[in-house]
Amino acid sequence: MKQFINTLKVGYFLAVAQIKRAGGVTTTLTIAVMVFSFLAQVFISGILIGLIEGSSVAFRAKFIGDAIISPLDKKEVIERTYDITQTLDNNPLVVSYSPRITGGGKLELNDGTRSANDSENSISATVYGIVPSKEDATNKVSENVIEGDYLLDSDPANYIMIGSNLIDRYANGPDVLEFLSEVYPGSKINITINGKKEEFVVKGIMKGKVDSISRGVFMKQEALRRLTGNTTSDVTEIAIRAKTAGDEVQIKQDLLANDFDTYAKIQTYAEGEPAFVKDLKNLFGALGTMFGSITLFVAAITVYIVISINTLTRRKYIGILKGIGIRGSAIELAYVIQSFLYAVIGVVVGSIIIFGVIKPFFDRNPIDFPFSDGILVATIPSTALKAVILLVIAIVAAYFASRSTIRQNTLDAILGRTAAKKPK
Repeated sequence: MKQFINTLKVGYFLAVAQIKRAGGVTTTLTIAVMVFSFLAQVFISGILIGLIEGSSVAFRAKFIGDAIISPLDKKEVIERTYDITQTLDNNPLVVSYSPRITGGGKLELNDGTRSANDSENSISATVYGIVPSKEDATNKVSENVIEGDYLLDSDPANYIMIGSNLIDRYANGPDVLEFLSEVYPGSKINITINGKKEEFVVKGIMKGKVDSISRGVFMKQEALRRLTGNTTSDVTEIAIRAKTAGDEVQIKQDLLANDFDTYAKIQTYAEGEPAFVKDLKNLFGALGTMFGSITLFVAAITVYIVISINTLTRRKYIGILKGIGIRGSAIELAYVIQSFLYAVIGVVVGSIIIFGVIKPFFDRNPIDFPFSDGILVATIPSTALKAVILLVIAIVAAYFASRSTIRQNTLDAILGRTAAKKPK
């Protein structure tokens, strides 16, 4: 143990001396490579994951809520909806909730010129029956209205709001999709569900990152119940907004304590997040790791080249050190420590840039994608893991770069000659 401590002390002393004697340009460039390698690791994976994380954030903030209640498997509605909503009304952790019913309908523009057999200018869409005030209190849907006005509880039952991606002048989907044309606030649209058709008036047009908003139709619950023939008070889903982050777990436990899981599926957002969002997160995370590994490879090559050149040009000096009794392992350790210090400085500078500049910038200015507001996902644990990987790679590269020169015969190193070949 004493010998190891002495080797460590000597190695550290030599490493500091080498850094002081090293050229400022070489040191700066090496540290810069470390900084950019670390930044690339965090940035590439963070942006790729952030594309999907932005979509996830939008789903939670604008539609699903912090917790979601849905029908049990093979059931179409949430049974005992009234009892569940009464419990939510009395729960201090619940800020608001939005009960909805859903149905698939056919939309046809009714401009007064269409014949009964005219199938043009019609599309299919999901229709949501909502309590407007509860929906807005839970998900702030009124913020998504870009034309016209938000639906009110006091509005006539034949008023609707329609998603912008159902209208050709707003739509940005693939050409295979169909859209309605010439739809504006005040336009009349026929909606057919289960063979029953009614005329509705467009009060507002909505646009959002959530497909349920941009390609959905919102109407008052009584209107959709009339179309679907649903005469009960049960609903299809209930989105819940919790008071603070994490309260949704306790809200779920409170509902389970009342045995409501016998009548409905109760999930927090993390549990009820759409499966395709989870799959995309995993996919983009893997892509980020793959692209980030390229930067690690570049960092390893850079360290290897810098240390190799350093040891080769200082071969005579290394031989003298060995000649005066300094162990080769201490000299190897010196180069490893030197590389380690370069990597540590790179990680520290990179972390300051990530958390002090880049992440705050993207938090304030998310990338505007059609399906999400792209953000930079960079957490302390994930960043720390990437830092450890970079440090390990720097150590390994320095060790293999220095070992061949340092283990050369001492006399050969001092005289600056290659090792003599053994006679055959």
